[in-house]
Amino acid sequence: MALPASRDPRAGSTRTETGLVLACAAATVVFALTLPLNLSPDASVVVKTVAFFITFGLAAAHLFFRSLRGRASDQGWAWIGAALITFAVAETWSVLNDFLGWPDGAQLAADVLWLVAFPLVIGGVGRLVRARVQQRGTDAVLDATRVATGFFAMGATWLSIVLDKAPIVADDYAFAFGTIDVFGSLVVLGIALGAAQSSSWNPPRSIWLLLVAAIGFSLTDAIYAVMVDHGTYLAGGLLDLGWPLSALAFSAAAHSRSNGRVAGRPAPAPTEEVHSAVPAAMILTAIFVLLLPVPGPLASIAQLSAIIAILLSVIRMDRAVRAALALAEQLRVARIDPLTGLPNRRAVRALTPADLKGSVVLAFDIDGLGD
Repeated sequence: MALPASRDPRAGSTRTETGLVLACAAATVVFALTLPLNLSPDASVVVKTVAFFITFGLAAAHLFFRSLRGRASDQGWAWIGAALITFAVAETWSVLNDFLGWPDGAQLAADVLWLVAFPLVIGGVGRLVRARVQQRGTDAVLDATRVATGFFAMGATWLSIVLDKAPIVADDYAFAFGTIDVFGSLVVLGIALGAAQSSSWNPPRSIWLLLVAAIGFSLTDAIYAVMVDHGTYLAGGLLDLGWPLSALAFSAAAHSRSNGRVAGRPAPAPTEEVHSAVPAAMILTAIFVLLLPVPGPLASIAQLSAIIAILLSVIRMDRAVRAALALAEQLRVARIDPLTGLPNRRAVRALTPADLKGSVVLAFDIDGLGD
C-alpha cells in the first residue's frame, strides 16, 4: 500500500534536496547581483569568499545528503561534496592569510587543499560514470581515454604557448602552483569529455549536468590560474561567478534523477556521427600537436600526451579490424555446410539475380544424409 505523501520518507528527501538546490541558486543570484556594484578590492574579496563558502557549503550538504540517501552507485556525490568543502576552506584560509598576515607556511596549507580538490572531483566523476563505461566495454574505455588524452594534449599546447608569449609576473612558487592547477583542470575536463564519449554523447540528464559542472569548474580554475600568473586577475569580476555556478550545477545534477526521457517513449538513438567524429578530431589534433613546433616549457608534456592519444587510436583501430575479421569469419561459417563444405541454404537464399545470371542451381533434399 502506498504511503501518503506526508508520511513517505522519499517525499521528505525530495523536498529537502529541492530546498538545498533552491538555497544554493538564491545565494548564487545574490552574489551575481553584487558584481556590478564596483566594490573596493578588499570588499570584493570578502564578498567573494562569503559567497563561495555559502554556495559551496549548500551544494556540498546536498551532495552528502544525496549520497547518504541514495544507492551505492551514488557514493561519488560524497567525493564531489568533499571537493567543494575543501575548495571553500582553501579559499577562506587564503583570504584570512592575506588579511591577517599569517606565517609563510600558512599559504602552503591553502594551496595543498586546493590541489586536493582535484583528485576528489576526478574520483567522484569517475565513480558516477564508471558503471556506464563498464557496460559499453573496452572499446568505450579506449574511446573515452583517447578523447581525454587528445584534449589534454591540446590544452597543454595552448598553455605552453600562452606561458611562452605572455609575461609572467608571479614568483616561481606561484607559477609552479598555477601550472599544476591548470593541469588538474585539464585532467577534469578530459575526463568529462571522455565520459560523454563513453555515453555516445547521449547520457542521462544528471550526467550531462555533472559534466557541465565539471567543465565549468575546471575552465574557471584554469583561466584563474593563468590570469594570476600574468597579473591580470581582479576579484569581483565575472570570472568569480564561474565557481558558484559550477557548485549549483553539481547540486542540480545530484537532484536530477530523471534520465531526461519521456516515459513510454523509446530512448533516442545514439549520435553515432558525433560518437565517431570526436575521437577522430582528437587524433587529428594530436597529430597537429606533434607536427607543430610547440614553444614554451610544457612542449614535451603536450607531445607525450599526443603520442599516447595516437597509440590509443592505433590500439582501438586494431581491435576494430580484428572484430570486423571475426564477424566476417562467422558470416562465412554460417553459410557453409559443415559436413560437405558446400554452400548451404542460407548462402543460396542470399544470392541475388545478378549472381544467378547464366547459372543453374540444383537443390536436393536427401533424407538421412547425415546418418
